[in-house]
Order: sequence, then C-alpha cells, then structure tokens
Amino acid sequence: MSGQREHGELASAVPDPVVVIGPTGELLWANPAAQATFGWSVDAMVGRSMIDLIHPDDVATAVTGLVAIVDQGGPGSLMELRIRNPSGAYQTAEVRGAPLGDGPFAGGAVVVARDITDRRRWELASGDANVLGSLLEHSPAVTMLLDRYGRVTGASRAVTRLLGREIEAALRRPLVDLVAEADRTSVSAELALVLAYGGSRTCEAYLQCADGRSVPFSLTVTNLLDDLTVEGILVTAVDITALVEARLKIKYQASHDAVTSLPNRYLILDRLSHALALARRRGTPVTVFFCDVDDLKAINDEHGHAVGDAVLAEIAHRLRGVCRSSDTVGRMSGDEFVVIVEEDSEGGVAELGQRIDAAFARPVVTGGGTQIDIRMSWGWARDDGHGGQEELLARADASMYAAKRAHKRDRSPATES
Repeated sequence: MSGQREHGELASAVPDPVVVIGPTGELLWANPAAQATFGWSVDAMVGRSMIDLIHPDDVATAVTGLVAIVDQGGPGSLMELRIRNPSGAYQTAEVRGAPLGDGPFAGGAVVVARDITDRRRWELASGDANVLGSLLEHSPAVTMLLDRYGRVTGASRAVTRLLGREIEAALRRPLVDLVAEADRTSVSAELALVLAYGGSRTCEAYLQCADGRSVPFSLTVTNLLDDLTVEGILVTAVDITALVEARLKIKYQASHDAVTSLPNRYLILDRLSHALALARRRGTPVTVFFCDVDDLKAINDEHGHAVGDAVLAEIAHRLRGVCRSSDTVGRMSGDEFVVIVEEDSEGGVAELGQRIDAAFARPVVTGGGTQIDIRMSWGWARDDGHGGQEELLARADASMYAAKRAHKRDRSPATES
C-alpha cells in the first residue's frame, strides 16, 4: 500500500472532521467525520467556498486565519467558528489548520474541527433585560433599531466606538445617511425588500465614520415590525475590514506571480482578451511580445534558485522600465514573459524591441556581487483580426523561438569560424 493511500485512510479514520481548503478558500477534500458531524455529503462540500458554510459574523475570522496559516507556514491559532448545516442551523466548532506545502493540495491548508455546540449552548433567563442590555452594549457589532421609514430610533454604543458618532447625533436620521454614497442605493433596496416581504437580508456596505473615513460592514436587516416588543427593523453591522483586505490579498495572489509580482498567465489571458475585443471595436492594433530567458536553468543550477528568483525579479523590473504604463508586462511561465502592447505602430514595435535588447545588454548583479549575463530572446506577433488570444500568443511564441535558434547559430563555433 502506498504512503499516500495510507495517509488518506488515516485521515478518513480520524473521529473529528478534517477538511482540506485550497489557497482561494475552496473546499478540496473532506473525511467521513466531516459529513457525519455537519450533515453535508462530501460531494456537496467539495468545490464549494468555505465562506458559504460559515456564519457571516465569523467569515472575517476564518479568512484571516487561512491567510495567516499560508503566510506563516505553520499551524494557525485555535478558532471558534459557526458552521452551517443543510437545514440552515449553525453548529459551533473549534478549528485549527496547518499549511500544505507540497503534493496535490500544495498552497492550501488542512483544517481539523471539533463540534462544541453543546459546550457553548446556553440561554439567558427569560425577561432578564439587564443581562440582555449589557450584552448589547458590549457587543463588537453595531446594533440599530429603525422605524418603518428607515430612521434610526435606537443604537448600541458601538456606534460611537466604531464610527466615532454620538448616539444622539445618529437618532432620528435615516440609516442611509450613515452609509457611503456609493452604497446608499443598494442599502435602500435591501430595506425595501425586508419591508415588503419580511424576514432578514444581508448585504455589504461602507459606513461613514465621523472623521470622514468609510469602513466596510456586513449589514443584516431583520423585519421585526410585527414583534410587539420591538416593533421596528433591527440592523446589525459587523466590521469586515479584515475580510475585505483578505479578499483583496487572495485575489491578488491568484492573479499575480509570487516571484516577480507581475500578472500571471490567468491575468495575461484576461487582459489580452479585453485588449483584443476593444481593439477590434476601435480598429486599432494589438501586438504581443513573447520573451524567453536563455539558459535560466543553467543560472539556477550554478547559483541556486534564490539567485535565479532574484534574476527573474530584475528581469521583470527591466521589462517594466522599457514599456509604457499602458502596456501589460506579465510572467507566462518559468522563463517566459509576455508584453501586450495596445494601439502600437510599426515604428513603436521596432523601438520596443531595441529597448528590450538594450535593457539586457548589461549583466544582473546579485546581492553577493556576482555578475550574471542575461540573454533575452524575443519575438512578436500582431493581431490580424481573426484568431483569438491563444492563436496570437502561439504566433508570438513561434517568432520568439525563431529568434532563439538564430541566437544559438550566432554563438555556435561553426558560425564564429
């Protein structure tokens, strides 16, 4: 029996739920205990974003924890999260994760959970207003009560703590006055839907602080107008700054190369697709340069991959330096770079090729003072108005390989004699 199969059987036999989460938050694998504990079949879990199964108030904690695990390269801190089961109810679980550095799930994390719903289940004594009031005042979320016209009639002290606003100044104002202008229409629409159909709705919006800042919040709006005790609309707002920042980081990591910070293949193809569509509507040209670093493997073998990565970062820096700000410079694969040039001219293409050659005429100097000569082979192709992005890249790639063969002939002993 292979080691991989043994590990899989061991993980499946663990009595606590075990799941594997990909670098962008998707569930990649789950053991039988996860199915038994939370009620989801393995097929229903795999491929789904972890955000779909986590209580909205706990999403920021979960995403921040996942990013920390991947960034730090070690086990994360113990967290408590509420996990949704198929019926819509939530179970409280203690979870802890660790990064997966290699194998089929490289870049993701393995997470072990333990259901502690019974441990955390407790009830407030009926009618204990003092306890309820204390909980509300110390809650990290902003809680507001609105009348049927959307005006604030009550608010927790978190309004002052998180938004810097005095409670009295917020009272009798429409909720949308506290919302950033760009989000007012969507928040008004959510309020209208809750008024019309009842129940609860959740949305994300930026709220305005007294000092002029806008902070992202997750708003849950619940219609309690028919509740004789409340007779209003309950709004709970949770600061999701950490979640928004984590999303942006995950999105950036998914579309950019880690070594050079250039757009990766995914983003290159996306930008090229948009460039071609726009150019064909306008009748303007698009040219793709395909660049290849000669003998990068030899550099890695002789100086090590750390030096090889430093060389790649310098190559990216020099390529950006010779291109226009409107051009896209990206890393296609290990030693291949692409430049997308929009609204170019024949003369502009020739000049860019000359600038590329000039940029790599001088060696790269490493941190240790070693000089490494870089030879860049490049070719280009211009959109002919017919093929797609892959066809254009293939023609540029063929042009680059023709240049690379010419370089090899120029350096061969037969040519030099």
